[in-house]
Amino acid sequence: MLDDLICVGIPGTPYTAPTSVTVPPIIPTTAAPIPTNIAVDTTEHCGRYYEAAEGDYCNLLVLRFGITLEDFVFLNPAINENCTNLFLGESYCVQAVGDSKFSLSLSLLLPLVMRK
Repeated sequence: MLDDLICVGIPGTPYTAPTSVTVPPIIPTTAAPIPTNIAVDTTEHCGRYYEAAEGDYCNLLVLRFGITLEDFVFLNPAINENCTNLFLGESYCVQAVGDSKFSLSLSLLLPLVMRK
């Protein structure tokens, strides 16, 4: 079937190319409410949380939410190198507030600096 053509319209009608629609990514500007079942060490400055369900694993979550594994671990630092400690029923951060690690890092460090 490779390189075969498939008719997806009514035979004999002229082809009309679809219009291109660009949808900008939705970047949260404020933190989401912190779930009661937040995973250990997961950032509380998070734009979106997800509760791990039966059959979930890290690579599935990063594909589902369009983030890198590096970002997922950054947002959830208790996740180990092999991601063998993703626990059913715990909520993990799957989207940062803002669009850069710098803003997230700064928001995590400010409370530590302010304590001194």
